[in-house]
Amino acid sequence: MMSHAGDRGEMVYADSHAHLDHYSDADVDAMLARAEAAGVTLVLTVGHDASSSHRAAVLAARHASIEAAAGLHPLWVRLEALDGQLTALRRLLDSGLCPSAVGEIGLDGSASAPDFALQLRAFAAQLTLAESFDLPVVVHAARAHREAAAVLRDMREPRAIIHYFDGAEDDLGRYLELGCLISFGRLILKPGREGLRSLASLVPLDRLLVETDTYPLPGRTTEPRDVVDVVRALAETRGEPPEETAAATTGNLRRVLRLDD
Repeated sequence: MMSHAGDRGEMVYADSHAHLDHYSDADVDAMLARAEAAGVTLVLTVGHDASSSHRAAVLAARHASIEAAAGLHPLWVRLEALDGQLTALRRLLDSGLCPSAVGEIGLDGSASAPDFALQLRAFAAQLTLAESFDLPVVVHAARAHREAAAVLRDMREPRAIIHYFDGAEDDLGRYLELGCLISFGRLILKPGREGLRSLASLVPLDRLLVETDTYPLPGRTTEPRDVVDVVRALAETRGEPPEETAAATTGNLRRVLRLDD
């Protein structure tokens, strides 16, 4: 693993959520080089099904600055294939590739999402897997924060990252009560998101994470180095030095992934 933040007195950053499995090896190499130049020393790349999770784990094995999460995204849950999907995930978690987290898992209340009861079944099964492997989870909750928090409450000791938080104050309170870490993305940079920025100020520093949610879309150029902009915006919003925000968010990700154990 890479050395901890600040070994050379420099500001270092960690991106708690990216989908580098969507890119070629050459593109990943180039993004990591730019990230390293910007001070980004750790990227958690997150799968959405067995294939993408395997690719994420391979990238993590290849690059010291990458850790992998393996999981079944709620939008990829399929009734006719769920048992096989979960079996493939268990095999990957039990393999020599050893992902550091289970994710991206969770619930999605969008109209076009799979049947909600099926999502609940997949979410609960993967939380059980995470507990059996003693791994943290990366949670997708879209239009389903109350429901996601209710499921997490059934875990013995939730070690959960709430990915790309965009909920209300009540949602944030439920997650914080459960001990979850809250990850903020580039939404806080956008005009008109003063409400979200105010909520970011309510998160204790030891529960705060930052991310880019890097994945390819037409006209989208986001990559892990852009997490620096998120840290700067958070620091300004919270009224704290950016060095403090960067060190805390990097340390928090390392802690939840148990990289320093």
